[in-house]
Amino acid sequence: MNKKPIKISLAAKNALAYFVIFIITIGLIGYFLLANSSREILKASETQLSHTSELASLEFSKFLDDLSYDIRHISGSPFLYRFLENPNAENYELLANEYQSLLRSKPHYFQIRYIGRQNDGKEVIRVERNNNQILSVDTEDLQLKGNREYFYETIDLPPDSIYISEIDLNKEYGQISTPLTPTLRMAYPVYVDSTSTGIVVINTDLSLLFESISRLAAEYADISVVNSEAYYIFHKDSDKSFEFEYDRPSSFMLEYGKTPLQLIDNDDALIRNRDEFISMSEIRFPRNEYRVYILASANTQQVLAGYFDWRNKSFLIIAILALSSLLVGVWLMRRQVRELRSITEEIQEFPSRLKDVDISTSRNDEIGVLAQSFKEMAALTIKQIQQLKKARQTAEEAVREKQEFIENMSHEIRNPIQGITGLTRILQDNQHLPHQEQLLESLRLNTSMLENLVNDVLDYKKIQRNEIHLDQNWVSIPAFLEELIRTYRYQASLKKLNIKLEMHELAKNHEFKLDKIRLGQVISNLLSNAIKFTGESGMITLTLDCKIDNSDSADLHFKIKDSGIGISQADLQRIKERYYRASQENVLDGSGLGLNIVSRLLNLHGSELEIYSDKNQGSEFSFHLNTKTRKPIKHSEMNTPGFGVDTSDLKLLILEDDKSICDLYRHCFNNWFQEMDFIGNDNLPDEKSLSSYDILIADYRLGDLSLDKLILDFPALANIPVKLIVSAVSPLSLDNLGVQFRFLQKPVPASVLQQTLKLEIAARKYGLPDLSGILEDYDGNLDKFKNALKIMTDDWTLHLKNLNAEEPIDKESIRELAHKLITSARRLKLQAFEKLLSDLEIMPHPGEEHIAALKNYLSFYLSCLQTEI
Repeated sequence: MNKKPIKISLAAKNALAYFVIFIITIGLIGYFLLANSSREILKASETQLSHTSELASLEFSKFLDDLSYDIRHISGSPFLYRFLENPNAENYELLANEYQSLLRSKPHYFQIRYIGRQNDGKEVIRVERNNNQILSVDTEDLQLKGNREYFYETIDLPPDSIYISEIDLNKEYGQISTPLTPTLRMAYPVYVDSTSTGIVVINTDLSLLFESISRLAAEYADISVVNSEAYYIFHKDSDKSFEFEYDRPSSFMLEYGKTPLQLIDNDDALIRNRDEFISMSEIRFPRNEYRVYILASANTQQVLAGYFDWRNKSFLIIAILALSSLLVGVWLMRRQVRELRSITEEIQEFPSRLKDVDISTSRNDEIGVLAQSFKEMAALTIKQIQQLKKARQTAEEAVREKQEFIENMSHEIRNPIQGITGLTRILQDNQHLPHQEQLLESLRLNTSMLENLVNDVLDYKKIQRNEIHLDQNWVSIPAFLEELIRTYRYQASLKKLNIKLEMHELAKNHEFKLDKIRLGQVISNLLSNAIKFTGESGMITLTLDCKIDNSDSADLHFKIKDSGIGISQADLQRIKERYYRASQENVLDGSGLGLNIVSRLLNLHGSELEIYSDKNQGSEFSFHLNTKTRKPIKHSEMNTPGFGVDTSDLKLLILEDDKSICDLYRHCFNNWFQEMDFIGNDNLPDEKSLSSYDILIADYRLGDLSLDKLILDFPALANIPVKLIVSAVSPLSLDNLGVQFRFLQKPVPASVLQQTLKLEIAARKYGLPDLSGILEDYDGNLDKFKNALKIMTDDWTLHLKNLNAEEPIDKESIRELAHKLITSARRLKLQAFEKLLSDLEIMPHPGEEHIAALKNYLSFYLSCLQTEI
């Protein structure tokens, strides 16, 4: 077959490709050079900005240190104590001269006062700066200050304590004084013979400090000072400073949409916000619940102004060179480009139109071949796209229906199981006849088996999508395995099977860090299989071997051995495949997912399922778990699980539409709370009444309503302090709820529900330890971090054990213990605990209620620390 000759070759037209490569190369080189230059400029500017904020923070801190030194100095002045002993005119003059000298040497101090405890806190002496003059105020002009915060908060402070005020504008007789003076007050209690006689107060004008700080910034940067309530107390725009004094909204919140604490919690030292970047540093401000932040900001456009000018010139030069090359290329290749134009246009428009192309295929050169090939490819592509669209719609519909089915199944199955579990608990807790005990036990065991089956079916897809994560806690193995075996003894008794537990002594004497739910799921599946495949009067043995090394790590070896029908060698290779079950007689029906779920859950633990079996000789399933271990903490060393939390004055609101579950809540929390109210889908809440509740227990679904919809309709629900969601839905369904909560998935044992609620209430009362500082001390090394926590836990456990001893505790021991613990409390940012310890240090006779409070605090924090370990 003769080929048609090609009249015109396209070889010469490759020059166009080289031209394009040339242009792209120049463009990429220019882009990377320019991009790298801008990054380096921004990086240098960001470093300088960070240093600026740190310098400003240091200068502010130095100011506070100097102020603290000065007030200690004048509070301990012999002139003051001479005047207090003999308040005559001569001693008054000496003390006034001392105060005037300090004002002359410190231009940012504008007032020093001594205020006595007597006469409702009337000023005894006041020296102030007025129109560049330093004067002592006449006696008749002295004022009563007993109602001022700095007086009543300072007068009863322990000796050597300092009060520092928030930063605001100076006021005289309740009115903001002019000129506007940003003011910080520091006060110090004065004691004579262990008796508080008054306070010394220094009022400082922060204007000079703010001006000094602002001069630290580069020409393109600005420095501001912000308080913890997100108000500027210094800003280049004076109208934005002290807006809270004029009841104006915070400009800081309008600009950044977050509080300073939320911004500074960012992992990066610098925060980018729209067209600027900022650096924040917190000032060491010695006042609880009040923070001050230095904010250095720079506009990106100003920083890069010089770079933009250089970049524009570079672009201009590149554009001129490219245009020149393009003109030459167009002049050389104009005729060749014309021949490909029609095909090129069709190719360019095809993705947007996706219609049959209309191009000429009559040419007998490469262009004709290209046109014909493209036309055929376009027709095939359109056909395949239509098929793909149809297949995609079908797949999306199937996925949506499957997801809806799984969610509905989760809710519709877990909810009744929760009801059955709850009713069983109520029946067991109430008086029942002896012959009913076995019936109740059978009901509980069968409910547990149904729950395991439901978990297998509903959790399988989660395991496939890697949506299940381990939640490890300290577990006592003997009680855990005994409970598992007890669950299956009734099922085994139906076939006259004997289930035996063999355990290494080390496993009995230690606790292990395990995910109790997932490990229970693994062992339950293996025990259930053993019962299914073992004939009547057979034997099933659960064996646990344990090895512990010196690093508090353990190797747990679990074996489940049966005397059943066994597995053939052919089936043994496929036994862990998805949905596979060996074809055997006398096999009970099941989901067919058990061993597959077991394998996947063990993979999450970093382990694998090992199987040994012979036909008609029985089977052995085993696996290893490497985990942390510790000696168990005796119950006598710990407080009761309530941590001393009194719930009698709290109000509980329950959102639940299942009557049986409501009955369970009434049973679980009988006489716990001052008030317990129920709301279902037929009696929606009253918005005004919601603010009176302290605790919320809610199902995610109330009929056709969901909790996120209820929160939108009733925003007060989100403001209830303690929120516990007990629902059958997946935790992933709650990601967009927008509120902080504790989640428990139904079915939940009543004891777990009660203990979880106690922990949440205790956490709100006592506060949770902040361990970030300890982790930073060890540069994020988890092993060293946990070792430090273990040392602290052992120490606190010993203290708690001593407190729980029967021997009376003398007051000196209590003070010594409080002194030891207060540093750790401050390190963990436990303010309420720190206050209790401070009170115990100075309390002459600690009462039983104070010692009980100390035990409760220690017990709760120990449970928190042990969870981290």
